[in-house]
Amino acid sequence: MGGAILNGADIIDQALLQGAAFDKVINLRFRQVDESGTKERFFSLRSDYELKLDTKGSVTTYRYVKCQQKPSIRVQYLQVTGQVDILIKIYVTNFHFFFNDKSSSGAFSANKSPIKNIEIQLGYFNQFAHFDDDKYLGNDDGKKLNEFLELGGHNGVVQTINAEVLGVYPVKLPPDGVTMFDCKVGLVDGAFHSQQSVADTPMQFDKGTKLSFFLFQSITKRFLRNSVSYSQLEFDSGDNGALTGPMTDACARKFGVLLYLSDKAEAIEFDRFVPALPPLESVEATIEHLKANYFPSLRFKRLYTGDFIVYHTAESIDNIIKSAFYKDIAYESVKIPAIKSISYGGTRTITCPYFGLFHPFQQLEFFARYNLANLVGYFYSPEAGKDTFYSIQLNVDFSTTGPENTMEITSVDSGSDAKSGGA
Repeated sequence: MGGAILNGADIIDQALLQGAAFDKVINLRFRQVDESGTKERFFSLRSDYELKLDTKGSVTTYRYVKCQQKPSIRVQYLQVTGQVDILIKIYVTNFHFFFNDKSSSGAFSANKSPIKNIEIQLGYFNQFAHFDDDKYLGNDDGKKLNEFLELGGHNGVVQTINAEVLGVYPVKLPPDGVTMFDCKVGLVDGAFHSQQSVADTPMQFDKGTKLSFFLFQSITKRFLRNSVSYSQLEFDSGDNGALTGPMTDACARKFGVLLYLSDKAEAIEFDRFVPALPPLESVEATIEHLKANYFPSLRFKRLYTGDFIVYHTAESIDNIIKSAFYKDIAYESVKIPAIKSISYGGTRTITCPYFGLFHPFQQLEFFARYNLANLVGYFYSPEAGKDTFYSIQLNVDFSTTGPENTMEITSVDSGSDAKSGGA
């Protein structure tokens, strides 16, 4: 995996010295659909650069300038204990957009043109492309504009979270009104089910069926990981492009919800005949049906990509990270740049500035070498052999203009026989 995580040397030698540790950026890309659900529109809100129009006579040109007044945006990323979902709350001050085809007041009607999805990027200014640099993409203005509007141009060093919007609420009235977007990671309406479709006839599974095969057929082939155009999807049978499902194996591996199984979960087989799984409306409902009827000891942890880790409740973290899937989703090791505080006990809560997202069970390291002035309250030097941790839960509170810049990592020490928990 690439450089999306700021390690100690990065934030000290590069980001901090250039001011990036204090120049926080949140970029958002909204997806709207019409009341029929067939037409969509995208628009973006960036806090690093904006387009400035220059008009000379009848000719209007544009250029990229650093935001003269940075939008006030706050994102809270919450992994709730005992729940499968990752919740996200986005707060935007003075949220106004103007479109050519309708007035601003009717642009976000919940009935006629709701905002369904939001792509979210968090980071520091120097992690993003410098659009005002003439050398960036040369004279390819079309490609540069597309990257600007589609939140590209960061060379993979900034992670993108795809969130489904559950509701939009005003939490503070004008002046300086605040709009809150209540979201969750993943898709709510990503299932392809049709009782009348031959292609979606519920499958039956024989005794001895591998759990991994069952999950691929019942989840990966039926649920989308990200919001994609339906024209990109292919199905086993039925009219290509219609919502009939399930997706082909190749299409499912590219767009479907992936499940990473621990070695113990990979070895699980059904000990009896499994009748047809009824069409269920969500991944979460499918998981609950599976746990309630067949495997109550299975646990699922959602990743910020919308995928899942599947493991057995009796497994320790040390066993999980030795599983074959682990190297596919985890960084080799993450060195925490600096911490504000760390608690004592069987599980530790590490509080630190934001330095990037990572998945559950990520190995973390910390060495008390750097002091980031007022960013850091104090350092804690773990005892010998206890300077490596494994994350269990991650919460983030990050804003562009406010004081919020905190990651709260619940973790256990390396070598402890702590159980992995989960929903």
